[in-house]
Amino acid sequence: MSDPKIISFNTIDFPSEAHLQVHLSNIEKRSEELFGKMEQYGLLRATVSQVFNKDGVNRVTWHLEYRDEAAMEKCRTLLDGNAQGKEQKVVANRGVVIFDWAAK
Repeated sequence: MSDPKIISFNTIDFPSEAHLQVHLSNIEKRSEELFGKMEQYGLLRATVSQVFNKDGVNRVTWHLEYRDEAAMEKCRTLLDGNAQGKEQKVVANRGVVIFDWAAK
């Protein structure tokens, strides 16, 4: 696998646990199709996590690693076309990889 050049870290807050579970269920059902298309555009890795250490918060994070900025922009068109609803609050953070460490 190539080293990522661009990382997008997004948090999505939902008004209820039920909204969050619907989101996770939809992603699970469509992950192969969605991430497969994004891989063709230059997605290197995707991690979807549920935050558990914030009481009263229904939050999911998306950590996406891309080959380069052009790949990120192409993938965003897919993600924007799959946005679920206005009841969720999305905060997107994007950055260039400066340092990366992994266990051997």
